[in-house]
Amino acid sequence: MKIELIEKNESIKENILYPPKFKKIVDVGSDGFVFYPNSKGQIWSFRQLK
Repeated sequence: MKIELIEKNESIKENILYPPKFKKIVDVGSDGFVFYPNSKGQIWSFRQLK
């Protein structure tokens, strides 16, 4: 179960969160809803859109 969750997590990062075409839309810095960690060890956060 834990391995499956990690694989899904990596898939979301690789296919949605990291590609530049999506990152420029979802990044908090572009009025999106995803806070991207600035360094390793920081957590991701997702905010609710109004």
